Amino acid sequence: MSATILEQQPAVDMTFSFMSGEEPTDAQWETLMREVGEDARKRREETNKALRNEIRLAVEKNKADRER
Repeated sequence: MSATILEQQPAVDMTFSFMSGEEPTDAQWETLMREVGEDARKRREETNKALRNEIRLAVEKNKADRER
């Protein structure tokens, strides 16, 4: 099985500080943006899952209310 794109990425030293005025390297920026994108994707999936569950529960409740 082949490695994913993320697994193929070389390790990047992420030790830099915006507070010191130090600018991150291009590789650090790429890593940071990739991590931010991955975090956003995970949050979106969790939110979508929670919303789908909430909608499902509301539909079930509505159906039960109609049957009474």
